[in-house]
Amino acid sequence: MRRKYEIKPKKTKYGPNLFETVLEARWAVFFDCLGVKYIYEPEYAEVETGCRVVHHKPDFLLPELNKYVEIKPSKPYEMENIKAAGWSKYIGDIIILFNLNPPKEKLENGWLFSYEEPCSMPILSEDIWWGECPKCGHIDLEEYGQLTSCGCFTFDELNKIYEDEEGKGIKICPNFERSERLLAAYKIAKNYKFIKGKSNRVSKLPVQYGLFK
Repeated sequence: MRRKYEIKPKKTKYGPNLFETVLEARWAVFFDCLGVKYIYEPEYAEVETGCRVVHHKPDFLLPELNKYVEIKPSKPYEMENIKAAGWSKYIGDIIILFNLNPPKEKLENGWLFSYEEPCSMPILSEDIWWGECPKCGHIDLEEYGQLTSCGCFTFDELNKIYEDEEGKGIKICPNFERSERLLAAYKIAKNYKFIKGKSNRVSKLPVQYGLFK
């Protein structure tokens, strides 16, 4: 039996897009706050779900980060996980975000579905967080928010940083996942007031990227 979410979908206008849910629109506000470019509902694709083929369409493509993103109000149920795994096998990695809050201990924010080889089993990474590089300000989604995509840190350097923090009780660098820009973006997105009714007005960008530099 298909499990339904407690929150009912409500179409919401924000910018040039009419989003299927308020939550999707709030994530669009979050992206705009950080200057992360996005394409809403970029494409359909047929994906295998074991016993049948279904059409699946991610909510967002983040072209500069080369990531597909699906938005859910809570942890996805089994059928949605199967569809995401099918998408990752034939199209590319996909991230399911289900918590519009800054990450903290025992609070999951997103899952990544990926494949290393076409015939292998899907890989599920459960701790995918937004992070900001303290050196260059690059924003991305990575495991525990520990950015390597900008090239400022290697995995070995990040491991050394966190080993030193744990062993010596000192803080060498800011937490990537709780930077000032990220915390502000979460707050603005959660509290943004959308234009109601059938107005043709376009909601203004809530905050300019430059304010967070």
